Amino acid sequence: MSKTYKAVFTCAVTRERLVWYVSSRQEAKKHLRNHIGSNGKKAHSVYRNNPWTLEIKPMFQSAHDVHYDAVTSWSGL
Repeated sequence: MSKTYKAVFTCAVTRERLVWYVSSRQEAKKHLRNHIGSNGKKAHSVYRNNPWTLEIKPMFQSAHDVHYDAVTSWSGL
């Protein structure tokens, strides 16, 4: 079984939380660069001037280890 990592990008100021499931830590960093970068490969000013975090965790360490991110929404109907 190939390795799978869960990369969670959060920025409190912009109220962003993105989750990527990737095959390596390098791929997670590529996703991060594509998300916060601009054409000149500098970070967008929103991310340059505000704190953000990227947390990378390995998943499925054993056969009985199950993790997932469930997004639920309630329409209020």
